[in-house]
Amino acid sequence: MGGLRGELLTPRRLRHDLTTTLRPLIRSAARSSGLVRPVWRTMQRLGLLERDTFRMALRPGQLAGAGRLAPSLAAYESWVRVDLHGFRSRHGALVRAQLKLRMARLEGDLGRRRVGVSLLGQTAWAGRALRDRSALEGPPPLFRVPLLVHDRDALLDRLVDHGLVCGYVYDPPLDDYAGVEFVEPSPDPAAARWFAAHTLPADPLLARRMINALTAERARPAHPKAPLPSILTDG
Repeated sequence: MGGLRGELLTPRRLRHDLTTTLRPLIRSAARSSGLVRPVWRTMQRLGLLERDTFRMALRPGQLAGAGRLAPSLAAYESWVRVDLHGFRSRHGALVRAQLKLRMARLEGDLGRRRVGVSLLGQTAWAGRALRDRSALEGPPPLFRVPLLVHDRDALLDRLVDHGLVCGYVYDPPLDDYAGVEFVEPSPDPAAARWFAAHTLPADPLLARRMINALTAERARPAHPKAPLPSILTDG
């Protein structure tokens, strides 16, 4: 396995190491200084965001051509690398040091996430599955908490004005994104379509800020007509 990984990785580059190391620091500084809104709006106006929709463009003709080159990671690189162009780069000392520091803080991070999940799980926007699971097992340390709201897409844009950029929106079902040429159709995609259209992924580390913003925006909770499959509600 290590040999195969080595073949897939590209040589270390100082520029990539610096970018990878500084990106989370810049993001944290922007959040703490209240610059999220102007920075994000500027990136939108200048066309600096790699994609405008939840998924990148499928480009079915090119994707079908890449399939004929299998097995080849390079053939699929323009799809796999979205938002993370350096995913194949070897990590240098700077990146490894940052990762080591973050791993040392993992337990504390998990504890803060559980607190945030508990706070979000008590709101009107939390799905029943989240509340039930938290009551039975305690709040899980989720990366994002799936809140259910009406007018989700419009709300996402307004949340930027509160300094909240929800970068991990749940994607439309593969049935609608890729079609029968590339995926096996679901026997009933209705639940996935509803979930994808109403789910707002909330960072539990920013739980109080999210609750305040949703309250200020008078966000309306959404409720599915039928229970959602657990695969859609486990965060």
